[in-house]
Amino acid sequence: SVSLQSLDEAGQTTQSSWDGTGIPENYDFSFAWETDTQYYAESFPYHYDNMNQWIVDNAQRLGIRYVMHTGDIVDDVDMGGEWVNADHSMKILDDAGIPNGVLAGNHDVYAGMEGYGNYWKYFGEDRYSGNPWYGGSYKNNLGHYDLLSENGQDFLVLYMSWDIYTDEINWMNEVLAQYPDRKAIICLHRYTNVKETDAGLLDYTGKLLQEEVVAKNPNVFAVLNGHYHGSSIETSAFDDNGDGVNERTVYQICTDYQSDPEGGSEYLKFLYFDLKNNKVYLNSYSPYRDDFNYYDTAKQSSYAAGAQYLNQDIMELDVPFTKSADDLKKSLTTSAIGASVESATEIGAATGSGDVSFTWKGLTPSTKYGWYALVTNDKGGVTRTAVQEFTTEAASEPAVPTFTDVDYSLWYGPAVTFVAGKGLMTGYTGTTLFGVGDTLTRGQLATILWRNACPDEAASYDPTNAKDETGIAGSADGMYYTAAANWAVKKGVMTGFIRDDGSADFAANENVTFEQLVTVLARLTAKSGDIDAAGDNLSVFLDASSVSDWAKKYVNWAAGQGLVKGYDTDAGQVLAPGEDVARERAAMVLQRAFGVGLLTSR
Repeated sequence: SVSLQSLDEAGQTTQSSWDGTGIPENYDFSFAWETDTQYYAESFPYHYDNMNQWIVDNAQRLGIRYVMHTGDIVDDVDMGGEWVNADHSMKILDDAGIPNGVLAGNHDVYAGMEGYGNYWKYFGEDRYSGNPWYGGSYKNNLGHYDLLSENGQDFLVLYMSWDIYTDEINWMNEVLAQYPDRKAIICLHRYTNVKETDAGLLDYTGKLLQEEVVAKNPNVFAVLNGHYHGSSIETSAFDDNGDGVNERTVYQICTDYQSDPEGGSEYLKFLYFDLKNNKVYLNSYSPYRDDFNYYDTAKQSSYAAGAQYLNQDIMELDVPFTKSADDLKKSLTTSAIGASVESATEIGAATGSGDVSFTWKGLTPSTKYGWYALVTNDKGGVTRTAVQEFTTEAASEPAVPTFTDVDYSLWYGPAVTFVAGKGLMTGYTGTTLFGVGDTLTRGQLATILWRNACPDEAASYDPTNAKDETGIAGSADGMYYTAAANWAVKKGVMTGFIRDDGSADFAANENVTFEQLVTVLARLTAKSGDIDAAGDNLSVFLDASSVSDWAKKYVNWAAGQGLVKGYDTDAGQVLAPGEDVARERAAMVLQRAFGVGLLTSR
């Protein structure tokens, strides 16, 4: 085993007295386990990013070899923005080359309604199949297995998404039977509960899978799941030899921290493998809080078969890893082998203690680079890191502006980031302000939709010589919105107001109400005649009767598409259709329009 530096030097303890408040003093490597990231993806994407970036930054120091995700990646299966956030966060692990696996929870696949589309789009087999650890897939990564070998020990990590029936059970058994000599961990979304049931802590799916999968495969030593808010463990024993002796213990562990503020406060569970001593140590850690263990319940004296513990993060489990020298001999087949030459060319130097950073400038896009560091102390000691390799991106994406008047932790924060990233709402020219609390004007709305429809024209637009071609009043030459107004009127998206005297007025500087915004989006995203007003999608809103007659068809249609969600009040949901739309609410509606496919980047 190797000795790895603790997160808290002062808190290190000897292995024999490890109490779970730091990392074990000696172990070989670790797996990180995250789950139920749904609220991060929905409302707190910076936590999702920070959590995975922390894993990357500490992978070498803590020996993190693999990351498991046990489902509910997002909260709303039909909200594209949440999937974009999750994709971005998980790509942090992918880009760093850290092996990882995911499965779909009930929130990811519309529970039993089989809404697999977005999961397949963002986390299907094609995302993982090229990785050397990826073993195989069931129904486009609804199930899959990863093959890992660490310090001479072979592992099989088997995943299956929500929900599980006969075909899924048969596939799982086939995979486990194919690799009988690998220590197997099964990852699910539901299995062990955090409250007592007729089957102990197991839920219905847990009882079924225990009987049909876990009991039948002697290589399984652990089952991990999320879903239920809390942390629990129940151990079971199985007689694999048929001699009446229960010689195999299986640890069935539930973990889900999403009840903590802001989606879970970045708590991760860690499995530390000590192969020599046949141990797996577990605890949790939050990079955000810099805190070990969501549950501070002390380590139990025994986790033998029949044990049931709730609110338990700290565990010390016995797992028989020891093998003979003959068992550790391996025959490997590879399709390629490479070597790198380490040069003495200095890229640069940095001075300091603790975390030290250095920026390597002047790199060529789409090029592979490698680096290593020599670290010295004031006593003349020298150590060096392993070679780290990376490939520069093909082209850098434009930076998303940061607005000084935006509180990114509030409900509208992810939506502002989304629309700014697409270049649709760029804030006020010459300032760092988004305009939170300001109302959206008709000129601004036309400009936003024009930027999405005509990005190349918008990118090179110079309003100086722009001529108004709308043929109606309320627009003007040489304005930021001139070309956008021309486009909107030509497309029939914005037709202007009809004044009392019968004249049309584009009214570029007048505010946009919520029902006007919805009407414009309906005109833009649906062909003539495609707006179906059938059904009553507005009855859930207390103020549905206040929707203007001319807008009811459009607002009803938009509610049916998931574009309209309204406000929550003590009395119920309200729509506020005649209210002027604040820019941040407009950002949220636009994000939803992309999420449900009514708007697409052109």
